Amino acid sequence: MALWIRHHSKDVLEGELRSWTRKTPAGRQLVCEFCCRCGTRVFHQMSDQSEILSIKPGTLDTPLDLEPVAHIWTSSAKSWVQVPAGVLSYRETPPTFDEIFGAWQARKRRSVRSGSEGA
Repeated sequence: MALWIRHHSKDVLEGELRSWTRKTPAGRQLVCEFCCRCGTRVFHQMSDQSEILSIKPGTLDTPLDLEPVAHIWTSSAKSWVQVPAGVLSYRETPPTFDEIFGAWQARKRRSVRSGSEGA
């Protein structure tokens, strides 16, 4: 699971991170940061999209109750995975995250108008 955010700043409050870079199937560079003590991946960032950061939400102190607005890499999904209707779906990583951010903002606006909290 990944929580992609735009215009971020990050502070690591405890421990030390190390990074490694890998080439994506599309030929782009992905910087992966992980805890040097336990090896858990914490952040991902495309080197050509420095304004966007992927946080691994399971690493956050406060669990988030967010419902996904998109699924990526569905081309490698297991046969039992079902992408819900009305959720964006991409066979691989989309070229930009603009459509995904737009879907999240639209859901947030609907949530505010209806008086719900959360996603």
